[in-house]
Amino acid sequence: MQKINRDNYFSPEMEAYYMGSSSFKAWDTEHGGCEAKEVAKRNGEWQDAENPAFLLGTYVHSWSSGDLEKFISETPQLFKKDGTLLAKYALGDKMIDCFKRDKAMEEMRKGVKENIFTGEIAGVPFKIQVDILNVIETRFCDIKTTKNIYERYWNPATCERESFIQKYDYPIQFAIYAEILRQNYEKILEDISDKYSEKQLEKFQKLMDKNGYLQGYILAVDKQEIPDHQIIYML
Repeated sequence: MQKINRDNYFSPEMEAYYMGSSSFKAWDTEHGGCEAKEVAKRNGEWQDAENPAFLLGTYVHSWSSGDLEKFISETPQLFKKDGTLLAKYALGDKMIDCFKRDKAMEEMRKGVKENIFTGEIAGVPFKIQVDILNVIETRFCDIKTTKNIYERYWNPATCERESFIQKYDYPIQFAIYAEILRQNYEKILEDISDKYSEKQLEKFQKLMDKNGYLQGYILAVDKQEIPDHQIIYML
């Protein structure tokens, strides 16, 4: 099988072989998942319609990862002839400004972008693509865009209101990421051995030996007219 990379990460072949956090959550019927739909997608019988909200989130992610030019070339329907965003997507630039203006958010964005790792959970092959990995600070971060950070959503299965974090099963995603990163501890250490000082590497090793897992954070920004943003500790 072809080696997994950023170009083929979401290809039918990789989606068929690996479980990802998104596909795992898509089976969760308590949060809008549908088993029949997931089977149909894997059989090539179903394709999700283009979602403007998803495209807006991808725009913000592409800026963070340094892939904005590629995103613009692949989604010309979002832009005017002068290269600026159409009115209904213009909020994306305001959302990006939240990251640029907030020193804490900028600090949390430091690290390697879009790293891919694979592993196994309960005998099932998993793949993850980490938005931001900062091994010396022993953390990983995932950028999330949402309608309103503080909005509460009704869950008919539990008869309770929940935040966007519970609604979209983000705790499950972070548990998957943390475990796959733990399994790749030796690989990560090998990759960074020539990039940091002995003292920094020792700090990383001590923290990993003590905790076993990297810390995980959500860098959230919402889609209000004046976007709000927040750093959320997950584990």
